[in-house]
Amino acid sequence: MKMMTLKIGFINVLPFSWLELDSTTSQYTVTGGFESRMWQLASEYFNFTIEWKRRVDRQFGAQLENGSWSGMIAEIIDNQIDLAVGGLMTTSKRLDVVDFLYPHGRDKFTFIYSPISHSGSPINLLIRPFHHNVYIAILLCVILFWLFSLIEKNWLRSSRQQNVKHNLLWINLHLLVRQPYQRMSSTSTSIRIACIFWTFSSLVLANFYLGTLCSILTLPEIDEVDTIDKFVDACISGRLIPMAIDNTSIVEFFRNSQDSKLLTIWSFIVLVPNSSVPLNLIVSAHRPYSSLIAPREAMLFHQKIKGEDKIFVPPDEQSTLFPSFVATPIRKGFQNKKLFEKLINSSLANARFY
Repeated sequence: MKMMTLKIGFINVLPFSWLELDSTTSQYTVTGGFESRMWQLASEYFNFTIEWKRRVDRQFGAQLENGSWSGMIAEIIDNQIDLAVGGLMTTSKRLDVVDFLYPHGRDKFTFIYSPISHSGSPINLLIRPFHHNVYIAILLCVILFWLFSLIEKNWLRSSRQQNVKHNLLWINLHLLVRQPYQRMSSTSTSIRIACIFWTFSSLVLANFYLGTLCSILTLPEIDEVDTIDKFVDACISGRLIPMAIDNTSIVEFFRNSQDSKLLTIWSFIVLVPNSSVPLNLIVSAHRPYSSLIAPREAMLFHQKIKGEDKIFVPPDEQSTLFPSFVATPIRKGFQNKKLFEKLINSSLANARFY
């Protein structure tokens, strides 16, 4: 295999693969992930060169409606790369268009969501409708109104020698709580203009606050969802919004399933381009709670990074949606398939990836 160059596509997905671009050499360097490290060691042992190709859109590969493929699977089909790393799952449709090396890992698809906290004071309930940034913005507006009142008062005193009896801060507090200000007709033009803008803003703020607060009071607190049956009920009731990454094996598993529970979950699933959005929603714990369907081991890894107080991974017994095998996809007719399968078998025996 000397002087051979192997083109490997990758997506940075821990714990499977992680590479970083070296700005000095413009080459990718392996910094983590057991799949990428395994191929780096193989290149050193068999003396071949690796040309790493990053998949920017982070699409693993799924069959489209017109029969073509997307992601790294499409790149393998088109001979743009020889193989791919990033924790790809074996599926029946993928096996029709590409080959796979011997599976080096097995996993189970499950669901995660934000841990449910039933404790909380009434004060916390009143604060929850707005993000803290909104309260900061309102406080800044109050300070600006106070400063504007001082400027208005001092300007009138110096230029017109009049006593100003109107306080802009007090007027806008009336408008915020939807109370009329009886002496509005005697205010100055500048105060009226400021009040017009604040009236529209306070209308939006008040309606949003009341609507969100009513939603929080109406939706019951969700109990712990640790089984598939409870997960189905939570999806139907709207207490959990299931999400899954588009153009992955998850989509194929759900579409080909004949299980009524999985089909029910599939009818509520929101497909997203990557895991960043659902993970951020889960960590922020906004209601209705978001849920992500993904491989269990990868989610346990995220739980260790974010913390058990941010991500809840249900027990393994009754929360597995379907099993899966992790393997390396290669192009059809790859001449070194048997050699690399021996390498994987040896790695499994020594490193015990299972």
